[in-house]
Amino acid sequence: MCITFLVGWDFFVIFAAKKRNMIQQLHGYWPRIGEGTFVAKTAAVIGDVVIGRESSVWYSAVIRGDVNRIRIGDRVSIQDCTCLHCAEGDAYI
Repeated sequence: MCITFLVGWDFFVIFAAKKRNMIQQLHGYWPRIGEGTFVAKTAAVIGDVVIGRESSVWYSAVIRGDVNRIRIGDRVSIQDCTCLHCAEGDAYI
């Protein structure tokens, strides 16, 4: 386990959460979040992202729809510290 990384990551999450809401528009796309979906305060959902109903995005998770779109279905759980990003094609979860 790398303590330096964990301390650095914790600092980033605290700093970013204080700056702005972690659900952000990018390249003209706002994330679309389904009814009943939980998004933790420190999770970042950015750009062309669609999350289905009754899903959850837990603490420090990052979902970046910046290069390509990301689609997450109904009742899907994105766990703590997960990073979702798709460089080629579309990502469906």
